[in-house]
Amino acid sequence: MENKKIKGATECSYDNIDFKSKLEVMCYKILKDSGLNPLYEEKKYPIFEGFVPQVPFYVKNTFKRKNRNIQIVSKSTAKDSRKILSWDYTPDFYFEHNAYKVFVEVKGFYNDIARYKSKLFRWKLESFQKEDPEHIYEFWEIHTKTQLLECIHHIKEN
Repeated sequence: MENKKIKGATECSYDNIDFKSKLEVMCYKILKDSGLNPLYEEKKYPIFEGFVPQVPFYVKNTFKRKNRNIQIVSKSTAKDSRKILSWDYTPDFYFEHNAYKVFVEVKGFYNDIARYKSKLFRWKLESFQKEDPEHIYEFWEIHTKTQLLECIHHIKEN
């Protein structure tokens, strides 16, 4: 499922990278200037595996178009057999410093699905940490420059 356009964000390019917002560019510059090597949207992580439902799922009939996976049962009810799509999570930035493996999500405003994906990715990070106890995995959700500077200070001082 693709997210809707980021509310109020201005797409821009810097360092031959196309960013989705000015806030992401600012974070990238600060991370680079701090001597870190941030990778922008480098990798997608599967956080929910899609499936073809076998159990009947009946919903309110609001369908206006024909779909071979929607069976109209009555004027008010439909049987929905559409495939449930997978969800992937792509952190805005990833970098490593000493023993740290750090994921940074830059947030201006939340869209309809961001909170759910963030929670599922945090759950996934727990398994990364268990499988790789030699490293310290951290997830930072950044809303301001001050938070980013705190993140950098924390990573470099520990």
